[in-house]
Amino acid sequence: MALHMNFRITVIVLVGIVAVISGQKLRAGTCPPLTSSPAPTLTIQNLVNTWRVLARSPSIHRHDWKCITYTFAAITANSKYSLAITGVQKIGGASRASGTVTVTGNNGADSTAGTYLTFELTQLGKTTKSDYYIVKTDNTNYIVLYACQNFLFGRIDNAIILALPNTADNLITAALNSLAAYGISRSDLVYPFTSECL
Repeated sequence: MALHMNFRITVIVLVGIVAVISGQKLRAGTCPPLTSSPAPTLTIQNLVNTWRVLARSPSIHRHDWKCITYTFAAITANSKYSLAITGVQKIGGASRASGTVTVTGNNGADSTAGTYLTFELTQLGKTTKSDYYIVKTDNTNYIVLYACQNFLFGRIDNAIILALPNTADNLITAALNSLAAYGISRSDLVYPFTSECL
């Protein structure tokens, strides 16, 4: 009985430590079935731009960054892109990370329900890899991305809302509301692109 209780306590402590280290909340349940939004689709080449990160899930990798931008450039059109991430840390000034984004499951130039974007990022010698599905887009001004990983007795979600400058408020509201389908509320997100970034 005591051994069983010690095991349970150890598991709970380990889950808590991993959740804190990853900078993510551990949620109950397993990841939902993931698909990308079928309408409107994303014209994959529209990724090529510099996007502002309006909202995202907390992450230890860039937990205190403000004014974050993602700049995509084509390596192979509709298939692979380079990604440069820039931001400003509270302490230390300008920060950067880089990597690639590989598009899988697209129908040539357009996304499909099976499309996902594999982000492979390197910062300070550490590489992370996540598969993001397109939750919502208007194919011009914003893209809402969502990734989920099952972990022990729960799941770890990661959401990113990318938008171009001058995106209308009603579109930003639609982007934020789209994450509710995955149980992510506005209070679960951080907002790194504030008025001080303009």
